[in-house]
Amino acid sequence: MEKRKNLCAMIPETLYTQVCSEKEQLELTLSQYVERILKEHFEGGKAMANGTRTLAFQVSEELFTRIKEHLKKTGQSQKDFVITLIEQALQDAESKKTTAQTEVDQAKINENQAQQALKAANIELETVQQQLLSAQANLKMCADKKNEADLVLIATKNEITNEIAKLNVMKTDTEQRKAQSEAKISELDNKLQDKNLTDSERNVIQQEREKWEKNLETVNDNLATLKKMQADADEKLRSAETAAKQAQAAFEDAQTKYNVLTTKKSYQETQVSECQTQLKDRENALQTKQDELNVIESQLKILKQAEDAVKSAESEKKNKEE
Repeated sequence: MEKRKNLCAMIPETLYTQVCSEKEQLELTLSQYVERILKEHFEGGKAMANGTRTLAFQVSEELFTRIKEHLKKTGQSQKDFVITLIEQALQDAESKKTTAQTEVDQAKINENQAQQALKAANIELETVQQQLLSAQANLKMCADKKNEADLVLIATKNEITNEIAKLNVMKTDTEQRKAQSEAKISELDNKLQDKNLTDSERNVIQQEREKWEKNLETVNDNLATLKKMQADADEKLRSAETAAKQAQAAFEDAQTKYNVLTTKKSYQETQVSECQTQLKDRENALQTKQDELNVIESQLKILKQAEDAVKSAESEKKNKEE
């Protein structure tokens, strides 16, 4: 334990009364109270009964001399000089706080805008995805129809090829029968030109001619039927070819729409990613601005406490003088 020494001093009665009053409030012995006062004197900062403290600090000899010269020129007291500096610092801090608060508010607006942009981008992406699913289903349907039309076309071509081959055979046979009928009729016409024919012979030839005429008429009807059958076969083939072309066109159109939506989906995914990045950046910016504002508010609080301490000390000094 450090060795202790006795210290006695005569002081004014009023000061003695103040010492006793404060000593009792702090619940200290006289030795403890005096020791505390002396330590605070040498170490800096006197504790007041009302919870405030005297502001004291050390500066270099050069700065102290410059301050004294400045006070001498301006006629300002050291206390007023310090208070002025504190008030200027407070004004600067208040200004910085206003600016920082404005920046925080703007950062919040920017963050909200980024959130709205991300929400809109996600909605658009969902819409595109639904459109893409629909386009994909339509593409499959068109592909199925195209394959079906191609199969029908192939089957129709085979059918028409076989049918036309048969029609050609029938047409050749019918044309031969027509030629035969025409030749026979011509032959009979020549016989009818013979003036030596009896009426009986002429009637026989005439009846035979009529028979061949009917046969020729039937042959011509058959040829007309064969021609119509070939025209119907050609129309059936053209119809199958048209259906196949339409199915191909529908498939290509569906493929194009699907490709466009696939590209749009990729683009929209990029937009969502960019919005997410922007939102993160703005959240970070908001946090940074909020941290800066918190620091300024903390500094402002300290400066106000310092100002209050100086003014409180001055008020207490005036009260004692009175």
